[in-house]
Amino acid sequence: GREYRMLVTDYVMGDCFYILLGVEADGGSVFLLNPDPFNQDMGYIKWMTFVNEDLGFACLSRDAGESGDLYRTADGGESFERIEWPQVEAALEDGSPVCPFDFAEKLAEQDGKLYLTVNQGATKVYQNQNGVSLKALFVSKDQGESWSFVEETV
Repeated sequence: GREYRMLVTDYVMGDCFYILLGVEADGGSVFLLNPDPFNQDMGYIKWMTFVNEDLGFACLSRDAGESGDLYRTADGGESFERIEWPQVEAALEDGSPVCPFDFAEKLAEQDGKLYLTVNQGATKVYQNQNGVSLKALFVSKDQGESWSFVEETV
């Protein structure tokens, strides 16, 4: 029943600081939920989703879209923590090692599990034989506290 609104409070060279507002469904009263959801981190919010009233996630884009960090709240937005997913090492055509998956793209819940799709950000250097940039799929069985690699996807 609650809406969430992330608002820019300051803008510095393409990066932003935010506050998080809550909007109650019963008449639309607006209140400050979190004065600094990203704990002094700057970037550009790409998406925010709540699985339920308490559990939510947000992606903060960094470095002109090169990477996107995942933040998690378990208390309805009152606090957020940055969450890591496992690095997946791959090889480029020339055999050079690369960890390409560094931009949290979207999150979905299904059958009590959370699924996170992670892309390559702006560079997209890792591709399949057809020249299509690959993504990684991760799963969490503990409400997003930890993630396991599932597979590469297109």
